[in-house]
Amino acid sequence: KLTTLSLSLLATVLLLVTSCKEQEKTVETTTPDAVVIDNTNAAPRSGPVDIQMDLVPVSVQTSFKSKYADADKISWKKYYVTTEEEDVRLIPNTDYYYVIYNNDGADYTTWYDTTGVMIKSSMRISGPKELPDAVNLTLNKEYPDYTITEIDKENDKNIDVYEIDLEKGESKVKVKVSPDGTVVKRKEK
Repeated sequence: KLTTLSLSLLATVLLLVTSCKEQEKTVETTTPDAVVIDNTNAAPRSGPVDIQMDLVPVSVQTSFKSKYADADKISWKKYYVTTEEEDVRLIPNTDYYYVIYNNDGADYTTWYDTTGVMIKSSMRISGPKELPDAVNLTLNKEYPDYTITEIDKENDKNIDVYEIDLEKGESKVKVKVSPDGTVVKRKEK
């Protein structure tokens, strides 16, 4: 009787483990540009995941195509926010989509919510010569001897700001500067 009970218990445990594993299946396919992961039944995770365009909601695709019809080198990502993000526009436990693309010779990233509303957009700037004079004056005054490692021009609700990554030895700083040279945000890394 004890052996029958033990075998029944073992069979039940195996059945539960097998059914749980089936619910967490991950399908992975490879495209020329990226590995695409479809975690439809898996637990959500924070961060970006490359996705194929046919997995992007139609409302998001329509918003993007209506504004950037001539864009090329398009790469879509799905971003699930599980915790409070640095960017207050991103709400925890919510999906977002962003697209990396080239338009008129410049590289851009644009974020959308699931309904197709644009949240923000940024354009890569190649160097300080493309910054407004007021921004360069602020950088030279407040960060002498720092090297610029990356510059993005961000647009949020028709307000421009320059996000600039700076380094000096081991010291790393990320600043957001308005076109008039005002430091809007500063973060030591």
